[in-house]
Amino acid sequence: MLGYLVKATENLESGQSFSSARAAAVFYHHTELLAQVWFQELKVPYPAGEGKVREPETLDDYYG
Repeated sequence: MLGYLVKATENLESGQSFSSARAAAVFYHHTELLAQVWFQELKVPYPAGEGKVREPETLDDYYG
């Protein structure tokens, strides 16, 4: 399970370049999903920024 968070962190630190804005959006959306899965599996609310907390979305919300 820790692999989800490690991969999300690696993605953010990779300094990757993208061929288009869409490619960047897909990459970072996938990265956020990895982090959300980690929070969900720990049953911890996913942080939404500015001190707000929300329940993590599931993979089914996006792909189901």
